[in-house]
Amino acid sequence: MPWEQTDKFIKSGHKNPADFQEGTQKTVTLNEKEGIQAIIAKPKGKQTMAIQSYLFSKEKGWTLENAKAWFNKLHLPTKEHLCAVLPFTVKEKVLDKPLRIEGVALTIGMSRNFNIYTPEELEAFSGKLVDAPVYLEHVSAEEAIGKVTDTRWDGQNLHYTAEIYDEETAEKIRKGLIRHVSVGADYQTIDYVNGKVPHGLYNAEMSLVAVPGIPETNIQILECFQEQESPAGFSKSTVNLAEGLIKKPKEPTVPIEQVIRMLDEIVPNHIVQRSWSLGPQRMCQELNRVIYRLRNMQDSHKIDRK
Repeated sequence: MPWEQTDKFIKSGHKNPADFQEGTQKTVTLNEKEGIQAIIAKPKGKQTMAIQSYLFSKEKGWTLENAKAWFNKLHLPTKEHLCAVLPFTVKEKVLDKPLRIEGVALTIGMSRNFNIYTPEELEAFSGKLVDAPVYLEHVSAEEAIGKVTDTRWDGQNLHYTAEIYDEETAEKIRKGLIRHVSVGADYQTIDYVNGKVPHGLYNAEMSLVAVPGIPETNIQILECFQEQESPAGFSKSTVNLAEGLIKKPKEPTVPIEQVIRMLDEIVPNHIVQRSWSLGPQRMCQELNRVIYRLRNMQDSHKIDRK
């Protein structure tokens, strides 16, 4: 399709409008500062949105020549490695054995570099992360210092367990010098809709990094020591029961299950979240993390009561 120009915009013509479903088109802003927008719509036979054409604002200084140069650079076939940086915690340390760490590898939503991870993609990727090597700062295989041993998908986050075999690296983790991991993968295809949506993630690897990918997230580095035994005749559940009888709450309490239900009612589904800007998406991610922690607290409480 030919490129078109109006008094205000230059419109790319890389896809035929006839290939898209009527009535699904809408315009989204990709870069307000540079004056780049996109017309997105649902291709025929599909339920996901794709970019039909780009709009370049002439008020921002765009010409047909530099708009085409921008477009060609964006769509030049390249092999890109995606990564998301998230924190981890130490699970346990046994003398003369690998240091085991666990944490969140990936979470649905938009990352800081505008990669959008969908629940379907992360669920499919979960098994591919098992046995992936662990590096330092995404360097060569010669610098491998561990591997991923297990993963778990909870519908919101992709969790992992990994083993670190390098003693020097393990010591840095214990001292809090390394607190985050970065998961990398290649992809088969990618869509550009208010960000980059990778599909077909493969060739997984994970690296230990010093710089956090999510500044708002705090982390504790935990060593698992053998718990001190309680006095004879007192079990942990007995102590908890006694504390509950003595320490009455000063304020009215709400059951955790009710709080989770209230939060679930206000958090929209991931399809709605993907149509929002980065700020609201971040807020939803934080709410989902709160829900996840509450569920863990609820499960822990049930175990204690047993």
